[in-house]
Amino acid sequence: MCTQNESLDVTCTPSPSSELTFWYFNEHLDKGNLKKIISWLVTYYGGLRTNGILERLKRLGFEQGLQAGVSIGVGDIAPPPMRDNFVSSIGYGLLGTNRQYNAGQMTAAEKAQRAIDSWFSATELLRRSIVLYFEQFNRMSPMHMMAFSGARGNMTQVRQLMGMRGLMLDPLGQIITSPVRASFRQGLTVTEYLISAYGARKGLVDTALRTANAGYLTRRLIDVLQDVIVLQVDCGPLGREGCFLSSLRNENGKELIPLKKRLIGRVTAENLYIGSTVLPRDRDINPLLADLIAKAYPSGIKVRSSITCGLSLGQTQRNGICQLCYGWDLSLGDLVELGEAVGILAAQSIGEPGTQLTMRTFHTGGVISGQATDRLRASGGGRVIYPSRTSGRLIRANGGMIGFFLYQNCNLLIVRPQGKRLRYEFPAGVILLIRHGQWVQPMQELAETSDDEQLNRANWLKKPYQISSQLGGSLYYVGESKNSNLMDRWVLSGSRLAQNYKYKTFGLTSFGDWINCETSKGSSFDFYQNQLALVSGLDTFSVTTKQLPMHSQPGNFINTGYRSNISPNKRFQEGGRVRSWSRSTATIQRVGRILSPSDEKLSLSYGARVDPGMNLGRVILYTPVGGDITQALPKIESFFEARSYQPFHRALCQGFSTLLNLGFSRHFAAVSALRATQQYIRESIQRLYFEQGVEINDRHIELVIGQMGLMLVSKDDMYFDQSLSYISVFESLILETVNSTELVYEPIIMGITKVGLRKSGFLASASFQETVRVLTRAGLENQKDRVNGLKESIILGRPLSVGTGWCAQSNYLS
Repeated sequence: MCTQNESLDVTCTPSPSSELTFWYFNEHLDKGNLKKIISWLVTYYGGLRTNGILERLKRLGFEQGLQAGVSIGVGDIAPPPMRDNFVSSIGYGLLGTNRQYNAGQMTAAEKAQRAIDSWFSATELLRRSIVLYFEQFNRMSPMHMMAFSGARGNMTQVRQLMGMRGLMLDPLGQIITSPVRASFRQGLTVTEYLISAYGARKGLVDTALRTANAGYLTRRLIDVLQDVIVLQVDCGPLGREGCFLSSLRNENGKELIPLKKRLIGRVTAENLYIGSTVLPRDRDINPLLADLIAKAYPSGIKVRSSITCGLSLGQTQRNGICQLCYGWDLSLGDLVELGEAVGILAAQSIGEPGTQLTMRTFHTGGVISGQATDRLRASGGGRVIYPSRTSGRLIRANGGMIGFFLYQNCNLLIVRPQGKRLRYEFPAGVILLIRHGQWVQPMQELAETSDDEQLNRANWLKKPYQISSQLGGSLYYVGESKNSNLMDRWVLSGSRLAQNYKYKTFGLTSFGDWINCETSKGSSFDFYQNQLALVSGLDTFSVTTKQLPMHSQPGNFINTGYRSNISPNKRFQEGGRVRSWSRSTATIQRVGRILSPSDEKLSLSYGARVDPGMNLGRVILYTPVGGDITQALPKIESFFEARSYQPFHRALCQGFSTLLNLGFSRHFAAVSALRATQQYIRESIQRLYFEQGVEINDRHIELVIGQMGLMLVSKDDMYFDQSLSYISVFESLILETVNSTELVYEPIIMGITKVGLRKSGFLASASFQETVRVLTRAGLENQKDRVNGLKESIILGRPLSVGTGWCAQSNYLS
């Protein structure tokens, strides 16, 4: 039974007759934990006893909510104390990035990449610090209770109110590199307001346009699945073929959804051996069995599926599914009842997240969402010590940072000034960003992961990034260094003279003499060979000769950050070329150093004229795109519509041809290739929804995919004309058996719109779209509609053949 203790925590203890001896819940119960407890109660106590407990919980919630009177005041939105220092430290770090770029130590793309990564990880770290601040000092804050209740609102909105707004998205879903550093509590500047308006506009546009797209997807799914009903208990041997089900993983092998979770509610398609126990086929899997099966078969098992159900393959005149191929009704925790409209349920389950989550962008105001790159930061300052040597290699990490890629596990110590030691362990594959003996500050980055997002970057946007120079002058190539894939380009500063003509003027106002029809030179400036453009009004600065090495001569280059032995504590803030030399001072011509990939094709040649801001070339910049559902909806729709550019079409044809060449029958080759393609589509759609934090049961997606798999009969076949070129898998098997000859066909994946238009009967198709064409064709072919689906019954005003209506119809037919 369940009782309420004094601290308003819930204590749950099962009855003595239960299989489990003791269960005790004494923790903070948000929406997610309440779901788990209710599911546990339904499993072990049944719906009747659980109903009474839920009534008591509901009454308790309303009473306490009325007495609490939770509301938000200005004092509840006070920013955490570490907020200002944290944002300032990120800004100072980016100033160092600018100095490294000016010194030619990173490319333009790496500079932009580091800025995006820094602010992206900074906003995530600030969000975590706000959560930690709430939990340690103000757990009863209305902001904390509302954000973690699971009802409405989340920490992204709280972070915008109390921390900083962060990086924003433009209407195209791309990241604006300049973040909004202020919070709504502090107030935005004019510039930050204009940047913030981009995100607000994106929220309005997505609400108006993308919601319509999501609703249209739901409508198409409804038209495809509206006649899918649970017709009988077992469909026979076809359903026992089953589909292989394993844990859901991404492209790099990282587990997203475990096998145990995917097995709950499914039915086994073959006998399973768990130790000395045999689990027979056609047995539904509860959570306890799912745990045992996942341990005994970690790679996966075959389960019954609507993809292979005989009723959905055209085995009967009505489109449906059997009870065993569908599995559990998740609302009851038991096998689905006969007559259940599982097609409508599947269509609504798939379309609802897209319809509802398009509002997320509007609520969050277009702020970028997603997961930042995993970085480990130091919890305290001190000196870094590596106790032992480890194997690895130097690597240019994300954002141009030089790191050490680990081949094996490594330990690291940080010795604090008080003598306390902090120990860190890093697994193989991590990139270390600090050296032995280096001093680190609190919250400084120690290492970063090098998995899917960094090495693969399959989900990042490839954006051309222009390289430009802030100085005007001439372009020089210093050359390519050994063991490097980078090249230095130097731009001498100066302003370009106007192009002269093929004559020269005389007099006191003469500007210069004609030179190769390109540029002119002034009388007081030297002309350097191999320069196509000369500069006038040179941009220079003066330094003392003590700061320069003894061998410096006019024409030598001094790099940014140079530190001489005479003045070791002074560094050159700017690099340049020695212009003139005297006993006390030297004149340095400013030089802008640009580091770029060696395989990059610049639009200018050696010695070309360069104006300030001129485009020198382009490199590819990888930026994460917006992580909301509006970015994933077009991808999901492309799978359901089987767009021609999807790669599974080619894989389906190649698999079918390969099996035919190996000597298998046409039917076996077609069905095998079709099953593999349908499972690929199921996994791909599940990954897209999982990236948005949406969980959809596999059987809903399988119902749609099962309707999409068909056989395309060759037009040259003597039994068919062009209008009857599509048949189901079961029809192809029957026709081959009856005619004792092999049909010429090939498997195809058809989009849901075409599937909805080729449904048996014309009433549902005519009410979907292309009404004139559907009715004209139905009249010319003298088609008949058996009124098996829900839409046809509604149009004609007949009772729906689902639920009690299906039971009444079954009794009448029997």
